[in-house]
Amino acid sequence: MSLSSLASLAAPVARRGLRRSRAAIVVLAGIVAPFPGAAGDTLRPAPGLIAARRIPFPSTATSGGLAYAPDGRIVTYESGSGQIKVHDGGSEAARVLATFDPPVFGSFIVPSPAGDALVFGESSQGGVYSVPLGGGAPVLVDSIRFNFDLAFDPEGRGFVSAPGLARWNSIRLLDADPAAESREVVIDLEGYSGPLAFDREGDLYYGTAKAGPQSLILFARGQVEAALSGDPLVEADGLVVLADVGSFYGLRWAAGQLYFTDLGFATGTGGLYRVDPGEDFAVSPLALFEPSETGIVSPTFLALREGSRPFAPGAGPRGGSVLVWYSDFNGVNEVAELAAEAWFVRGEVNGDGVVDISDAIAVLGYLFVGGEEPEVLEAVDSNGDGGLDLSDAVYLLDYLFRGGPAIPAPFPEPGPGA
Repeated sequence: MSLSSLASLAAPVARRGLRRSRAAIVVLAGIVAPFPGAAGDTLRPAPGLIAARRIPFPSTATSGGLAYAPDGRIVTYESGSGQIKVHDGGSEAARVLATFDPPVFGSFIVPSPAGDALVFGESSQGGVYSVPLGGGAPVLVDSIRFNFDLAFDPEGRGFVSAPGLARWNSIRLLDADPAAESREVVIDLEGYSGPLAFDREGDLYYGTAKAGPQSLILFARGQVEAALSGDPLVEADGLVVLADVGSFYGLRWAAGQLYFTDLGFATGTGGLYRVDPGEDFAVSPLALFEPSETGIVSPTFLALREGSRPFAPGAGPRGGSVLVWYSDFNGVNEVAELAAEAWFVRGEVNGDGVVDISDAIAVLGYLFVGGEEPEVLEAVDSNGDGGLDLSDAVYLLDYLFRGGPAIPAPFPEPGPGA
């Protein structure tokens, strides 16, 4: 389904009764004022995040897929040219990995579980292809009409969001047989073109795409497994864990968190958001997109390079990075890679979250006996004089045990350095 089709879902529909978890909340109320940013730049990352690199596209180009290759390179598909490209740097110039002639309308690009290929979906003819990263022609592996999104579960099985055989949307099993109808695992998902994602435990998340406010629905792993061999699930079998979302376009899981893009049609401001299942599905904005002179700027495709911790403001390199494609469908049209600044607490050197004598010992160990290097070296600079030396351990001990001068910011809360 195209963005215009998604935006035009205005026919009244009878809403199925949904169970709401205690965590169902309104996410976008009050989160529409852009973060500070440079004049004329529609992308406004949250404090603690930066746009590390950008890939501009012509205003007439149509986004059709976005991913990280396993080696960290950026992969894009532009539906007008029909080209899947691998970008080695931040410029538009890139190596063409595959070309579809005639061009097709791209739905998704997702790395294969084995990491040797990309799985590409297109909704013009319904083809799902394996595109070898080492070179070679795309191979048709399945045919699912109007496919919209793909996610792999922990076992490497692919699940595709696409219109149902009877009505509304469905989630179907990728069966590697283009001639056969793919099994419907979930049916009667009101609306069309909803994204999906799996967590590490195999629970399935689905973002609705119906008229009105959207919901994030959870289907437990046991339910999915039962549906693979029995009757398909329906929307009412799921648990609504998030409600009153403007829209879902991209939805991805990484490092224990969910991430999604909201086109901004409901509020006038597009956004990239993080959802924390461990905190009652609390929602945090990671970037907002200020309207351009010609209209709403909508973030669409989303990809994550997973780190050892969740991607969040101040997480540093260990938080990985995020790709987002955004456009006003008129003038603004680019891919941005967001990275996290490395925030720290001055004097908190050993990474245990507490400033105490063990940090002074860690300073001395790092400086004089080859101890472990702190994640952020500036944390060692306890006195804030710009140097790393014995005086930092002395200053820290003086503060802790003799009522000495306070430790300079960032302290006691994490923050950026000088």
